[in-house]
Amino acid sequence: MRIPLNKRRGKPRRRRRRTFESEIAQPALRTRRKTKARPVASRRPIDGVRPPAEPGAPGTQPVSPRPSRWRLVVARSPAAIVLVGLIALLIYVSTTEQFFVFSADVLGNHHVEKDTIYLASGVHEQNVFWIRPNKVAEAVVQIDGIRAASVRCKLPARVTIEVTERQPLVVWHAKVQGKDWWLDEEGVVLPYHGVVSDTVFVVDSSERLLNVGDRVEPEGIVISVQQLAASLPEVSLFYYQTDRGLSFVQKTAYGSWPVYVGDSSDLARKIQVLQALTDYFVKHKMHPTYVDVRWADYPVFGKPGRKASLRGD
Repeated sequence: MRIPLNKRRGKPRRRRRRTFESEIAQPALRTRRKTKARPVASRRPIDGVRPPAEPGAPGTQPVSPRPSRWRLVVARSPAAIVLVGLIALLIYVSTTEQFFVFSADVLGNHHVEKDTIYLASGVHEQNVFWIRPNKVAEAVVQIDGIRAASVRCKLPARVTIEVTERQPLVVWHAKVQGKDWWLDEEGVVLPYHGVVSDTVFVVDSSERLLNVGDRVEPEGIVISVQQLAASLPEVSLFYYQTDRGLSFVQKTAYGSWPVYVGDSSDLARKIQVLQALTDYFVKHKMHPTYVDVRWADYPVFGKPGRKASLRGD
């Protein structure tokens, strides 16, 4: 049995009325098709790297248009000009003859020759910009007889070397060599010779051989000689022996006798005791065979045929 169509659908089918408007063909209206918005993928960092933000996104800077090639050249041209100028200046000062040293002003030398100092400095034919004054001064100080040195450089190529020489204070005669040496206050053997006013001489009877630059032992021996010479202006010749140290000959109106001083220890006290003994001998018209003040608190002197000691004064 066939069921009617209207009964099958459950609702009665309304019949479309035919009107005048329906009979006339109407133009179809175009409707704008709605497009579904694509879901924006979340920009999550992949492996710790955040992808670049899209232009125009919130929180991003606007992208400026890429400058042209000529604009880049113009923008970089000042730096290039400066770099080229520096290179040209470096080449100029490194090759121009006026910046090379061919002589130097040497000041303060009296015994060491100027040419010796200049050659030892190592500045000859050197570019003034490459000279290191401290290194030059160290080279000059290596010269025997030079205590200190300072170096100054000025453009275009002027070098001034000022030295301080070791001053000769004592003429030291080495008997084993038969030769005289100059010593400075530190006992350093100097390379130069000559005559200086008010020179003090020391005759060395030891077996040591001296050379330039050596330092005479014991330490302070030259200072001791200078102190003795200042306290005893009538004495200008001293002697040195390894076992007795320094000695000299004391001369008075009643004769002369050797005086043994020893080393430099307690020298001021030794000089004081020696002067007291000398006054005592002159006052009593005594002529000792020797005087020994190597131990200042226990001085001794000898008379012909016997020895006596004097303590206190």
